[in-house]
Amino acid sequence: MKKIILVALLILVNFQVFSQSEIKSSTSEGYTGVGLSFVFFTNKDVWNIYPFLDISNTSFVTEVTPYIGYKFSKTVSLEFAPGFLMNRSYSKNGFFFTNESGIRQYYVPQNVTLVAIPVNARAKIFPFAKNAMISDFVSGLYCGSGLGIMFIGESYDNFIYADDISLTPIGAKISKKNSWVFNSQVFVGFEFQSRLGLGVEIGYRIVPTNNERKVAVVSDIAPNMSYFYLNFKGRLGF
Repeated sequence: MKKIILVALLILVNFQVFSQSEIKSSTSEGYTGVGLSFVFFTNKDVWNIYPFLDISNTSFVTEVTPYIGYKFSKTVSLEFAPGFLMNRSYSKNGFFFTNESGIRQYYVPQNVTLVAIPVNARAKIFPFAKNAMISDFVSGLYCGSGLGIMFIGESYDNFIYADDISLTPIGAKISKKNSWVFNSQVFVGFEFQSRLGLGVEIGYRIVPTNNERKVAVVSDIAPNMSYFYLNFKGRLGF
């Protein structure tokens, strides 16, 4: 919660800078684009289920990130940026889970599906763009923050064992959970200041979960599903 409050304050600071900017600048423009992010979950329980590189399934955890925005001046822009993360795999590492009867058992998930859809408003600041003497690269450097909501949906076919050394399952259960949570993000990046250009962004998305520990999926067990991301993107100004 403290992290969310901190990010919200950063957004307010960004909006304050926006209010003091030259709204009628000749450099104002609308733009749209799309990016592809590589995702690195930071909670160890989430990483066990969704590692960055899943060798057994030969897949990466990635997120598609379309966006649309408006650049009010050389230094300030605002964006609407949804995302779409989907990961499917056949088998994952097991975990201990206490069922509704209070019995602690070992669950091994199969046919795992994760769908996550963050929807964020973002503020970006280009701190060096006003200086006409600097290079195009430096003028394209930016930082910012975002805040929004996020849908998380998970589905596992869980095989249940008495413990983590048993070889024979004692049962099986389909575990599903859909939830909406708040999310926030902070980021730094670079993008070419041309009408058609490429960019790269590194950021951290803070995703606290409402972990009630009632469903045997990691979004109900782990305290967060926060992650670092590396985003490669393209933009088109209009």
